[in-house]
Amino acid sequence: MTTRPYTRADQAAVAALRADQYRRWHAVDPRLSYPAQALRAAERSLDEDGYLDETWAAVAERAQPDAAPQLVGYLRAWWRHFGELDAQLMWLPQRHLTCEVFFQFAAAADEEPGALFTTLFAAVQALTPAPADEPWAVSLVPPGAGLDSALAALGFRATSVFAYRPNDPPAAPAALPLAESSATPTVHSAEGIGQPPPGWTIRPATRADSPAIVALYADLCAYHARNDPYADRLPPRLHEDFGYVIATVQAEPRRWVLLVAHRHDDPTLQAFTLASVDRDDGGPAVITQLPPGTVGFIHDFMIAEAARRQGLGRALWVATVAACHSRAPGSATHGGMHGTWLIYRPTNPTGAHFWPALGYRPLYTMWRRGGWTADSADMV
Repeated sequence: MTTRPYTRADQAAVAALRADQYRRWHAVDPRLSYPAQALRAAERSLDEDGYLDETWAAVAERAQPDAAPQLVGYLRAWWRHFGELDAQLMWLPQRHLTCEVFFQFAAAADEEPGALFTTLFAAVQALTPAPADEPWAVSLVPPGAGLDSALAALGFRATSVFAYRPNDPPAAPAALPLAESSATPTVHSAEGIGQPPPGWTIRPATRADSPAIVALYADLCAYHARNDPYADRLPPRLHEDFGYVIATVQAEPRRWVLLVAHRHDDPTLQAFTLASVDRDDGGPAVITQLPPGTVGFIHDFMIAEAARRQGLGRALWVATVAACHSRAPGSATHGGMHGTWLIYRPTNPTGAHFWPALGYRPLYTMWRRGGWTADSADMV
């Protein structure tokens, strides 16, 4: 097998390779996008990649007797540079190479994907002007892609899980449908407020709650950094940036959900959740990251340590999902939500157990190599 830089002349062959890969991945995991016009969708995504700044791509070929070499693989990466105050610096290096596997990697059906990725990874690395120790982030890796062992061998470490939970059974406007436990809290449909544990209140946030919510978010960031200082650190301008986020959220209640929880006898906030309802109406020639349609995204979910293991987390989640449904009523085929998704850290001792227990299953993972270590928070 040989590798060489990708050229525009390769687009048709790479698009066919990717379209077939989307079909195979969708067969293994129907949650993954497989548009009706898969070949056209693959061509469009290749066109869009061509507009990225500082980007490099390579293809792999196998020789054939008495025929032109067969194109069997493709990988693209690009260089990302964040400003010194970018909020994403809390989990990514300031400068790094990156690849979104779902959109930028393809392997022929009869190739071993891990071996092919390893070969292409070296080829792309050689094409870039980046130093050999430049940090990398490889994201949107489907569990069925067969790349986990290869990524680990290359020095990557799984840092995030993109998990999805479909409606089960389909949601009705009046209540959150949860059948897995007879102890599931009840939900009032008007504001989506779950029945909290005795002594607790769950309610929509007000503007007066903003400082306390920002303080809880700072605690959440510190908790992540303590759990995995290799992958998380306190973001720059934490209070200012998240304060702006909260102000924006409260100005658009039709899309956003912001709930808080506190004890009946103490108004001090002990928990909050931030979620949104997002609509993706991708056409038949568009590849989507999530199942197309309306989906809820739980951005942040925080229970103070002293309030954990009392049932508050589950009740707050029930309330969050129900509130999202109230912003997208109806069935999934008529504008209602088809499910919810979120991102959790596999090294989080609470979230890594809590979310799978609620039925969230990995849709993608993110892997990272380099950037900073547990002993150093220096930016690269």
